[in-house]
Amino acid sequence: MQAFIQKAQQDAPVYLSEVRQRFAKIGVRPFRVHIKLYDGSVRVFSLPLPYCKEAAEQAFVKRYVYAVLYNSLSALGAQRVDIYVDTADKALLDLAEGLEDGFDVGLSKGARQGYGKCLNVNERVVAALLGGEAFHFYVHDVSEEPEEAPLAVGSVRTFDFAALPARTRDKLILGMDIGDTDVKLAATCGDKLLLCVEYDWNPASATDASGIVEPICALAALACAQANLLLDGRAAALSALPKTASAEALWALAHAQEALLSHKRPFDAIGLCFPDVVILNRIVGGETAKTKGIRENIKLDYEKEFAKVAGLHERLAGYVLPGGPVQDCNDGTMAAFTAAVESAVGGADVSAGFFAHTLGTELGTGWVKGDGETPDIPLEVYNFIIDLGSDTAAGYPAADARSNRNVNTDLPGTLQRYVSQSGVFRLAAKYIREEKPLLWERLLAQGLYEEAGGLLFVPAARRKDALACLMEQADAGESICCDIFREIGEYLAETWKETDYILRPAAESRALYGRMVKSPACFALLYEGARRRVESIELCMANESLANSPLMRALSKSDAYTVAQFGQAVGAVHYAVREG
Repeated sequence: MQAFIQKAQQDAPVYLSEVRQRFAKIGVRPFRVHIKLYDGSVRVFSLPLPYCKEAAEQAFVKRYVYAVLYNSLSALGAQRVDIYVDTADKALLDLAEGLEDGFDVGLSKGARQGYGKCLNVNERVVAALLGGEAFHFYVHDVSEEPEEAPLAVGSVRTFDFAALPARTRDKLILGMDIGDTDVKLAATCGDKLLLCVEYDWNPASATDASGIVEPICALAALACAQANLLLDGRAAALSALPKTASAEALWALAHAQEALLSHKRPFDAIGLCFPDVVILNRIVGGETAKTKGIRENIKLDYEKEFAKVAGLHERLAGYVLPGGPVQDCNDGTMAAFTAAVESAVGGADVSAGFFAHTLGTELGTGWVKGDGETPDIPLEVYNFIIDLGSDTAAGYPAADARSNRNVNTDLPGTLQRYVSQSGVFRLAAKYIREEKPLLWERLLAQGLYEEAGGLLFVPAARRKDALACLMEQADAGESICCDIFREIGEYLAETWKETDYILRPAAESRALYGRMVKSPACFALLYEGARRRVESIELCMANESLANSPLMRALSKSDAYTVAQFGQAVGAVHYAVREG
């Protein structure tokens, strides 16, 4: 443990996987975790712990245990957690009994901090699935531990992903990919890609639900009007969309375009993905950066206001035929689903399902099983703690680009600041500033980084520009930037380890989406870094190579748009008809 502690003090990462591997060899104190999942099954994690010689070692062991539990709850959720320890070991008993307070179990959602934030999401999911039960940690002596039940055999039924493109025949469908910095829409009719629209926004700045819901609904109304104009052969009547228009301007444009129509055909279906936990079509997470402005608005009851966001699909139902489907899911889930459909259409075997990540403002994660099921679990992998070290980075406030602290929970070492745009910005601030001062001065001069109030940050409006600049430097062979993307790849490998440990997906490969993998050179650097830590890791770049369905092929042939940009919006079109 002293070696781990020293690495942390030197600002080096101390990967959770390495600690787990080491403790499995030297741990002699039983710490058994039984997590009762939403479906009533129980997952067991064995965390043997070593004896501690001093307070620093005890603190390190506590961080390790909390990280594993936090990751498990962030991914799987739970009805309850039972802990089995040697109750004669007072230090171990104190650690187990302290979990209730450490995770703020008895506090209200608004009062919870740090580790307790995952319970806010958990409570909303439990309410959506089970009607709501109080969550608790329960501590028992290890002699009372029940025998571990064998893992249930999964369904042998497979889903025909390849059949979905045919279900869009003669249908007018809208696919929406709602992100942290932009919203992308694809309107289609049968195999024809009518239009693609990109709208830049900053949902975190919204102080009430209307700041999130209204732009999305206005965009749906506008897409419907413009799709109808195109079907009527009136392309000349289309008005260009200002990429940063207000919701009011969007509505005005939508109404103006509708006024040109003598008859408006509603969408037959809408498919969308939203960057939050989505269960049974409802957005139930509520702890992401998207709703930060609403959470911090003390004039509102956050739960009541967030319920307006949670019911987004109900508002969007106004733009489809009566009874037509509005299918909502998490953005990571959409990435996995899209990859599964395109792979299946291309003849690949997807009977093991598909696992995908979106590398954007944050890390999105999606998992679709071979039977077509998208598990009803939080799957908030971006919240995973993978690093128990990097003490210098942890010393900066979350608002600082150099920090490794999660902006929602303030916990250090989470994937939000590792496999994401923020991870690139953090490493650039760490390495370029020290080793390439002339390049650093250029970044400052271009306004890609700013310093104010003792903080270093990338302005929200310049995030895309900053990422593009750093990617261009890596493409050009700038060694420091190449190393940054290799290190992000190492973090991806650690992500693979943690998702494999907790979720045990049958699908072994990972498909990667997002701006960070639009460049083949940057993807190659990520892959190189990942294989430093997991030699057998399989990563694939979700680009034109996955364009197999008629709609995706049409997108790949566009001169104006790319699969990396609008692939998930087109995937949402297929998701909209998955039950039809």
